[in-house]
Amino acid sequence: MAPAYDMLPMSLTPSRTGKVRAVAPVQPNVPERTGQVAHVVCAIEVAMRFWERVAENEWVRSDEVRALAEVNRVVVTRFGGMSRP
Repeated sequence: MAPAYDMLPMSLTPSRTGKVRAVAPVQPNVPERTGQVAHVVCAIEVAMRFWERVAENEWVRSDEVRALAEVNRVVVTRFGGMSRP
């Protein structure tokens, strides 16, 4: 297995029976501890770039996954506006 295996969005993997799960946008949460906000702000920037790249990547052949990636980019971007100190 490639080292990137553990970094993939596991919500998009098929179940053990091979059935593809329904896709749903990410649902980020505001950190419970104030010390985590700086980490979340850093992660938001990375997440926005990740979902943007997925949405635009020609290797992603599923229109549904590319559309989900665009929705996730928007969700993360909006969340970033709400979670900044």
